Amino acid sequence: MNTQVNRPTVVVGIDGSDSALRAARWGAAEARRRRALLRLVSASGWEADQVAHPALGGA
Repeated sequence: MNTQVNRPTVVVGIDGSDSALRAARWGAAEARRRRALLRLVSASGWEADQVAHPALGGA
């Protein structure tokens, strides 16, 4: 059984900037204080012409 499923989670968005690094450090300290998991998330996007999927207008 996965015991981490019911644990609280601190989620921090990161983008490689100095501010994101500070946020990640804050998140780590906050997760430790709360005995929570830490999840770092990052997202990126593509232009429509970079995606080759018919539903998205690609080939």
